Amino acid sequence: MKFLELTSRTGVADTRQLQLHLGWTRGIFSRRAEKILISTLNGEPLVSQIDRAIKRPTEANRPPAIIRLEKGGAQLLRSMGIENARASELKDDVPILHALGMVTLSQVLQKDASVIVDQIVCFGDDRHIRPDIVVVPAAGKRRIYEFEQEASSKLAPRILESITNKEAFFQCSDASEYSSDVRMVVNVKDGRHFYHTTKIWVEVMRQYIQEHGPLHFDLYAIPFKKFLQSPGVEDTLSQDWKKLNPSEYFEDQSSEKEEALRMPALVPATISMKESVVTLRALGRTFRRSLDEEVFCPDYGMLDVVRTIYHESYPVEDLYFENVASFPIASVYALSQYLLLQPRLKKLLRRRMTWDRDRAKMSPINVQDQMRKVIHTFMEYHRWQPDEATLNAYATADREKGGYLVVVTAKKLPRDIEKDSCEIRESLQWVLQALFDYPEYLGIVSSKFSEDKNESQS
Repeated sequence: MKFLELTSRTGVADTRQLQLHLGWTRGIFSRRAEKILISTLNGEPLVSQIDRAIKRPTEANRPPAIIRLEKGGAQLLRSMGIENARASELKDDVPILHALGMVTLSQVLQKDASVIVDQIVCFGDDRHIRPDIVVVPAAGKRRIYEFEQEASSKLAPRILESITNKEAFFQCSDASEYSSDVRMVVNVKDGRHFYHTTKIWVEVMRQYIQEHGPLHFDLYAIPFKKFLQSPGVEDTLSQDWKKLNPSEYFEDQSSEKEEALRMPALVPATISMKESVVTLRALGRTFRRSLDEEVFCPDYGMLDVVRTIYHESYPVEDLYFENVASFPIASVYALSQYLLLQPRLKKLLRRRMTWDRDRAKMSPINVQDQMRKVIHTFMEYHRWQPDEATLNAYATADREKGGYLVVVTAKKLPRDIEKDSCEIRESLQWVLQALFDYPEYLGIVSSKFSEDKNESQS
């Protein structure tokens, strides 16, 4: 049975590998896997599920469950002709991850050739190696693939043993039907983890070469995720594969030193700071002379505009109950007409009022930030910069009133308008608040923070 056949390769397989191998949908796989997990042969279970999740070094998501071949399953497979089927005795995480890696390699590589998984290859006088994968193409030489975990200096003896055994194999005439390119898939993330692991392998190789002479095989390495994108079954490898060459390693170290010397703090600036100051001052003077002086000052006319709009519904004199209680039709109309007179301002406000739902959700902090952008757009159009020391405007959440309100403060204004600071605050606050309360009446957007993306393009 195909379910058990995959687990027989290394003794374990995860549910993702099994589902790919069987070609079943998730629902069908779940139902059939449940039945297999409770099935037995002569009182022995066919398979079991490992009772813990084992994190994959290259994946952030929750890892799939792992199925282990048991005595009943191994017995059934042997009766079906798979003589090397044995119940798994793997218990620790690292050996299990190594076994799972061999399964993935076999699944990827068998698409273009037949594969032999975790089998002994004998050579010479009673010597042998046990490659993780041997790829047997329809034509040409066989090739060895190894699946390795992250290495540390503590693993140097095991790495040396692996290199020594492979060198003995490739010196033997029995290796004539094998390609001398050994390909190693490293179960680490690309970057510093991959570099650190390959560095240790290269250092061990260098020590071996110093003591015993050159190697008779070449070792190529690639991070696991890049292997899945570029398996390298062909004779010619992609650039993602790195040849572990001890003689080139020192050249790589030199290039790293060169990279370090290119750190921003060590590279002199294109132009000195003193020259930058002189240049900026000259450019600044040229820039100011090219524009009217009035553009460098706030447009105080905005204060008259907002007061005129506000007083259409809230006159300075004769303010009665009806003025406060009635819907401010006159002021809303006046503001809408002002935006018609200022089409560029209206277009800018429309852009700021449009909510991009693909980039951010409408949370309280995002709503206030969007309101801040709208307020700043209105103020900056009139050459005002909201500032706590002078005239400031910002949005705040008012829980008691159940909404978001615009707050305007005026700490210091020019003497000739200081006496009108209260009136200015009220008028500007009303106009800015109206942008959010009545956008559909002002012709800005159909509703506050519209999600219609076409609005932003008009």
